Amino acid sequence: AFPSIRNEVEQAEIVHAYGAFMTSGTTYPEIAKELLAWMASAESQSDNARAISRTGANMQVDSSLYSDVQQRLVEYLHDVKEFVPLLELSMEPELARTALEVFQEYWKNPEHIDAALEQLEKARRKVVGLNSAGN
Repeated sequence: AFPSIRNEVEQAEIVHAYGAFMTSGTTYPEIAKELLAWMASAESQSDNARAISRTGANMQVDSSLYSDVQQRLVEYLHDVKEFVPLLELSMEPELARTALEVFQEYWKNPEHIDAALEQLEKARRKVVGLNSAGN
């Protein structure tokens, strides 16, 4: 788990989400929805567990298909209230690069948390087109 910075913030875990989506203008939306529903099904995710040892997001997958480590992971994640996708997939690449660098620096020097947060905020403002005054 990530070190707690503020105790009033609920525990969250970063997850590697492997999945699929359809574009808004897909030619066959009903067929795409059926495919997506099947991919999320216990049957499909059980096949993934057997074939490539991937832990499924569907909690109806038989946990005996998982290794000991995967079983412990599923048990651990069962009580987590918030899941966060990978940072670098959730934001502009320029901001993600800066954020990863800031996190690495923070882990080396946690006493510099304020400077790290300032650096991250400066990068965020640059990406969204804000100046230091908030305009």
